[in-house]
Amino acid sequence: MLRHEQPEASACCGALMGTLSKLQAGTLKAEITEDDYQGGKIAALALRNKSEILSAENPIIALTRITSLSAEKQISAHVLDVNLEHARYIVIITGVIIDTDFSFTDYQYMEHLQIYDVRKKSFVEDLRNPQRHATLR
Repeated sequence: MLRHEQPEASACCGALMGTLSKLQAGTLKAEITEDDYQGGKIAALALRNKSEILSAENPIIALTRITSLSAEKQISAHVLDVNLEHARYIVIITGVIIDTDFSFTDYQYMEHLQIYDVRKKSFVEDLRNPQRHATLR
């Protein structure tokens, strides 16, 4: 995609694309540093799921799905600790947004929607996209 004030187009989600490139080359290391915490966490996740990613029909989709599901699990686990007097519900939407060049429409895909009731400390709605596997292939 061509981003504002960049002279050339680049891959969307450089973190995932860079991780996949290194995973495919066999040079990926899970080094979590202060300068690149996100990159280190994604690398560790990719290495744990290396065979699934590399054997997938489309490895970037596999890595995207694995990253998204990991983030969803972490967010869902932490929402159980939330205690807000001024909020009744927390909505968690898991999906993928694909940015495109400014002259095209962006795409978004919703995988999962959950509604958490803060007072009851439980999820009251849990909707999964029934076509989630077919849509991303």
